[in-house]
Amino acid sequence: MLRSSAFQRFWAIFGAVSVRTKVLGIVLGIVLLLSVFVTVQVRRSMTQILHEDLRTQATSITSHVATSAENLMNAGQSADLNFLVDETKAHYSDARHNTEVAYLFVTAADGTLLGSSGSVPRDLLGANPSAGGDHHISVWRTIGDAHVLDVSEHFTLADGSTATVHVGLSDAKLQNAVSTVTRQLIVTSVIMSLAGIAAAVFLTWIITRPISNLVEATQAVARGDLSQRVTPWANDEIGRLTVSFNAMTGALAQAEEERAAREELRAQYVSRVIAAQEEERGRIARELHDSTSQSLTSLLVGLHAMEQSGGEDLRQHTEDLRQVVSDVLEEVHGLAWQLRPSVLDDLGLSAALRQTVADYRARYNLTIDLSIHGIDGQRLSSEVETTMYRIVQEALTNVARHAQAHTVSVMIDRRDTKALVIVEDDGIGMSPDLMDRRSREHLGLFGIRERAELLGGTLKIESEPGHGTSLFVEIPAFSPAQGTSDHGNQQPG
Repeated sequence: MLRSSAFQRFWAIFGAVSVRTKVLGIVLGIVLLLSVFVTVQVRRSMTQILHEDLRTQATSITSHVATSAENLMNAGQSADLNFLVDETKAHYSDARHNTEVAYLFVTAADGTLLGSSGSVPRDLLGANPSAGGDHHISVWRTIGDAHVLDVSEHFTLADGSTATVHVGLSDAKLQNAVSTVTRQLIVTSVIMSLAGIAAAVFLTWIITRPISNLVEATQAVARGDLSQRVTPWANDEIGRLTVSFNAMTGALAQAEEERAAREELRAQYVSRVIAAQEEERGRIARELHDSTSQSLTSLLVGLHAMEQSGGEDLRQHTEDLRQVVSDVLEEVHGLAWQLRPSVLDDLGLSAALRQTVADYRARYNLTIDLSIHGIDGQRLSSEVETTMYRIVQEALTNVARHAQAHTVSVMIDRRDTKALVIVEDDGIGMSPDLMDRRSREHLGLFGIRERAELLGGTLKIESEPGHGTSLFVEIPAFSPAQGTSDHGNQQPG
């Protein structure tokens, strides 16, 4: 669990790094790791090889000095030992041998110094005595700041006594050579790292450039620009992804064109439906006015004539019938006006709403406040005016029939490119679950919603039992150019 959590935290940090940084980090890490590994291995191997070579040289020098010292001492020329070791030290310390002799001396079996080249460290006198069958004894010693390989060899003289030759070779030149090679390797590693970084930058540019193009194109598509196309760089996975992206944007563009065409057809259909409905309403209104009203008027005139010529009882019945006909005629005129008020076509929405509100005030004894902002003196499209008028008409009818309200507020307001219709009452309200039922009392609300949705609008209802009802209808009604200009002020009803 802890490992999983640690990995998730690591991946949350590492995964947030850009692809370019990841590639650069991986390449640079591999180059540095390989450089460190090669440097350490070469340094170690070179040190071992040079140490073995130093040991071989030290053994060779020791054998040479031991043979020469044995010949001198057997010939009675022990005084020449100092010359021998001085010459040997000088010979093997020059640049040709690439060695540095730290000390060279010969001691007797009892530790007596027989010959030396320069000073001899006191702790080395009597060291490395001949032991067992070992002919050469080598050991690393620290003399001051120097690291010295001490090799000793004993030899037997003609009189049976023994002596020992000590040679100390410093590894200073060896370490200098190793350090020089190490520095060269480090410089090479730096150069290789820079080359690796340059290669990684070029590689990441090749890899991430098409990805960046895809990201930019995707963001443009998210903003609604479906004309974006990305040129494939290569026929690899990213290239195939680019081809798929272009195919996707092409399909989306085609789908958008089809959707726009369907939306245009829908708008034309809505316009024609509304126009057909209003035309039919107008035809019925004209029929009621021209035919039915005239027939009722003629009947009313005939009844009046009968009333004047008949007896008392006949006049009474005629008077009753004439009153009925007058009521029917008034209702026919009211029905014709509700079907299609001529003022909506002649003077526009504001005048039609004022007349409708006045009619509802008189007919239903309601206190109705009408407030119009931003559209007074301005004509909208026929379908928008008709829809807004029918919404207000249907809302007032619902209030009059079902709300048991005393006060109603109607407000028409412009909001940028949209028109807002708000109708509020102080009636009995309704519960949210009743608003979702298609009961006869709420068919008017569904009619309002359908009318708003036909024009791309929305309906929002806020109501609680005993606290009245508020209707909010929002309809696209203005073009952007219209929405930025100011027309009209508040017009109280």
